[in-house]
Amino acid sequence: MRLREIIIEKGINLDEVKEYLKKSGSSFVFEVIDPINDPHIIKYTDRDVILLDCVRNVINFIKLPYEELLEI
Repeated sequence: MRLREIIIEKGINLDEVKEYLKKSGSSFVFEVIDPINDPHIIKYTDRDVILLDCVRNVINFIKLPYEELLEI
C-alpha cells in the first residue's frame, strides 16, 4: 500500500508500470523509503521509491540489463 502511495506522489503513472510488467512478463524490485511509517538506520527526510532491478518471471533467473533498466 505504501509503495502505491509513494509511486503516485512521485508522479509515476501506475497504469503504465502495470502494463509494462504485464507485457514484459517481469517484476520490479524496489527500495521503499518511508521515514515516517518505516524508520531506517539511515536518516531520510523524504519518502521515495527507488527501482533496484527488473527480473523476468521465468524459472531461470534473468534480469534486465543495466542499460535497459536506466531507460525505465
